[in-house]
Amino acid sequence: DLTQVSFNLVDAQASLTTENSIDPMQVKDGWLNIDFSAGSFETGVKLKHYKTSDVTVSYAGEISKQGYFNSSGDGARLIGATTLDGSEASYWFSQQIEFGTIEGITFWKGK
Repeated sequence: DLTQVSFNLVDAQASLTTENSIDPMQVKDGWLNIDFSAGSFETGVKLKHYKTSDVTVSYAGEISKQGYFNSSGDGARLIGATTLDGSEASYWFSQQIEFGTIEGITFWKGK
């Protein structure tokens, strides 16, 4: 019975893996919008690290009737799930950038 749900970012962690190190990144903000009736989602996270300055990673794709969603392509990957009542969602993401690979995990609450 859900249509469109916007989520608030509750918690997130991210890191930048380079050839020589794995460093934490600051998670500044994010958005997650799911249209259950259309079976689609869009999301993104704004990050910061002294090597990269501000970086925004964003993803879009389809969500299944069971609440699973994913996206991949161009060095990016996202795998996630949401509760069927739209109250919570979480996902893991990875993004290749010039300096290395960003990886992170997020937790969201439905508005």
